Amino acid sequence: MLLLGFVLANLLLFAAYRVAFLVFYVGQASAGEWATVLAYGARLDLALLGAECCAFGVFALIRGAVRTHGLFRLALVHTLLHALFTVADFSFYGQRNQHMGELLFANLSEPGVLGDELSSFVLGHPWMAAGGVAVLVLLVLLAGRLRRRLPAATWMLRGSWRRIAAVVLFSSLASLSVLEPVTQKRWRGGRRVGSWAIRPATSRHYARLGDYLLHQAIPNPLHEFVVVHVPWLFVDAPQARLSAEEALCACAELFPGVRTSARYPLLRYIESDVDLDLENVFVIQVEGLTRAVLDCRRGDRWVMPRLRALADEGLYFPRTVQSFANTSGGVFATAVSLPRSLNTQRVGVFLGEELSGYYASLPRILADAEYQHWWFSGFRQSHADYTAFLGNLGYRTMSYPAFHERLKSQAGAEGPLGINDGPFLRACAELVSQSPKCFSAHAMTSNTHAPWTVPASSEAPFSEDALTAFRYVDESIHECLEVLRGDMERFRRTLFVIVADHTSVTFQRGRLERLEIPLIFYSPRLSERFQIGARSTRASHADIQPTVLSLLGGRHRYAGLGRDLTTEPVRPGVISATRNEVYYFKGDYVLVWVLGDDEFQLWTVSEAGIDEQDVADEHLERFLGMQRELFAQCEAAQRLAQQRAVFPIDRLRSKGD
Repeated sequence: MLLLGFVLANLLLFAAYRVAFLVFYVGQASAGEWATVLAYGARLDLALLGAECCAFGVFALIRGAVRTHGLFRLALVHTLLHALFTVADFSFYGQRNQHMGELLFANLSEPGVLGDELSSFVLGHPWMAAGGVAVLVLLVLLAGRLRRRLPAATWMLRGSWRRIAAVVLFSSLASLSVLEPVTQKRWRGGRRVGSWAIRPATSRHYARLGDYLLHQAIPNPLHEFVVVHVPWLFVDAPQARLSAEEALCACAELFPGVRTSARYPLLRYIESDVDLDLENVFVIQVEGLTRAVLDCRRGDRWVMPRLRALADEGLYFPRTVQSFANTSGGVFATAVSLPRSLNTQRVGVFLGEELSGYYASLPRILADAEYQHWWFSGFRQSHADYTAFLGNLGYRTMSYPAFHERLKSQAGAEGPLGINDGPFLRACAELVSQSPKCFSAHAMTSNTHAPWTVPASSEAPFSEDALTAFRYVDESIHECLEVLRGDMERFRRTLFVIVADHTSVTFQRGRLERLEIPLIFYSPRLSERFQIGARSTRASHADIQPTVLSLLGGRHRYAGLGRDLTTEPVRPGVISATRNEVYYFKGDYVLVWVLGDDEFQLWTVSEAGIDEQDVADEHLERFLGMQRELFAQCEAAQRLAQQRAVFPIDRLRSKGD
């Protein structure tokens, strides 16, 4: 009876969590969808509770006895753990559209991020936080009363084979609830082979509703953490599918003009007859700027009117997808024009092989000209990692300590995450405007990240803290450009690139919205050569560098896997990734690679979103071709980076390319 009460009480606890999730985060859903989510979720809850009941039985066998008070204490501890995980997961999802396990392991090297997420939730929802604490206190008080009424009984197992057999049988049956038969899709000899396997139940086995947001309500927070996210730490990088020669040949087919020299196979020249007299480049990477935020209105007001004006007056690519689901991944792909390594055992913000790699960065590509190259970041957390990485790429780096010293006397210059975007971007503009040379600059903003704070002196035009933060960075970018307009001639010779690092705030329930970011190229002179406004081209971070080089005009060396978006509108394919999945967009299709299970699906994609119905069997040739293209780009990039064969190292230039 005690274990039955434990199971029923926790099923009710998890059901309450899902109801709250559906109400606060999903919104409108039919009664059938509610019932399905609750039923699928209960299945995963039973998997967790079955594993715990099995553990209780094993513990009893080790101790040689079953004691009611001891069993009650175990059940109480697990119930409190469940309550803590559900409250924490609920709060984290409200901040970043990510479950706690995703956030935790994506930020192992940045523990302050998790504190910011939790503190932001507590400050923004004090009554909800207080209610969660009250529930925990009531559970403890109720448990104390129940324990006093519970008779102290002991059943000795030693010497009683019947009792031992009963406990073993109970534990075995309980453990079966963890497992279930699932179908696997493997490939042998170029053919898909279906098979059955017994695997721990996970939420991905129940993602059958065709609705991304409903799927997020199904996982059990603790079960998903233990069964999915913890094992993911021990998953090695995917094994290479292609030989080095096959991968490079495929890249040569995808990117015409790629050289196939033995030393630097990706090295090629970008030649452009564009003559707009552009010479400076200023990249502003906006933390968490989802395309949906740029498209968002509240009443008759745009959330980011200044940035929308720049999009209308420049070259705007709204169908750009994030390269990776964190800041370091977005910065990496923007700076070096390559997809990030799929090595999943990440230690620190950047992998060791990324820090020590020799890539084709703008400072190296423009090394023969009179340039000064800057990396700016006001983030307090992990600033040393970014300083090391961008410094290795040839940038003169200024991160949080330098800006703190420069702005420490200015009121309101700092917030929870570091330097606020207003004073930060103004300082960046002042620094580059004082440069006696041409410049390239790459600045990373910070305010549009939980806890979504802005300086006290700023207005709060929206009820949502996140949207107010995006309005603040919108004004901050405008002020930055206004400082640079002080030298109008130099301003007209500067190309501004505004892009996100990854997505964050979303409003709809589709998967595509969680991948798309805006990309804007702006200069007053672009209209002299191009039709300005939105383009339909699917783009990625990797395309920024070759497009910049083309707009600068002339002939430049380049070594990456991007395309000039102004002259090559048809992409061979665009790579995007999250911690667990890789997406490869091409035409009206997207290939999905689930890394942990090493499984693939082919979905269709349109402006309306992604249809998550697997159509690989109906388009087998396309499916296999997209697999080969994805493997080729990922594997070629990683191999060449490890071999220091992406871009000529300075001291080797005299020996030829």
